[in-house]
Amino acid sequence: MTNRNKGFTLIELVVVIVILGILAVTVLPRFVNLQDDARKEVLHGLKAAVIDAAEMVYDKAVIEGKDATHNKVDIGGGNEIVTLYGYPFAVGTNGILGAIDIDPSEWVTANEFNNMGANNTDVAMVFGFPSLLTGSKTKSAADIKATKCFLSYGDSSGNKKYIIILEDSGC
Repeated sequence: MTNRNKGFTLIELVVVIVILGILAVTVLPRFVNLQDDARKEVLHGLKAAVIDAAEMVYDKAVIEGKDATHNKVDIGGGNEIVTLYGYPFAVGTNGILGAIDIDPSEWVTANEFNNMGANNTDVAMVFGFPSLLTGSKTKSAADIKATKCFLSYGDSSGNKKYIIILEDSGC
């Protein structure tokens, strides 16, 4: 009488588990890039918040007849927003930063000058992630833009709206 075992040997089972482990370690991170996707979504959420805030301030400026050149618009709670053609000004805490409600610990911001050729304006506010600027000492607009994961809000100019540039290829 012969006794034949059916199934895998222990060595075969260990080899298969090792191969699956190697595949999981090398291939899975390429498909599951959660942190990069999360940064991109947060950046797109910031873009939506900036657009909503800019449009809300503009609507208020139009209602009050303050949509020409430089003005100030009270958006409630004693919060005055400096505007340019009805839209929030790009620089300063009373511009677009005052119109949106963001946690300063989650964002790094910098003013950028002479950059927005599309609207012939000279200033923009650049938003980026502090975690991407670990090696940078200045946290300037150029440093933020070098991460290729930023949002830029540029001033309106005459009959042209503000301009928003979103770059998320480096997130």
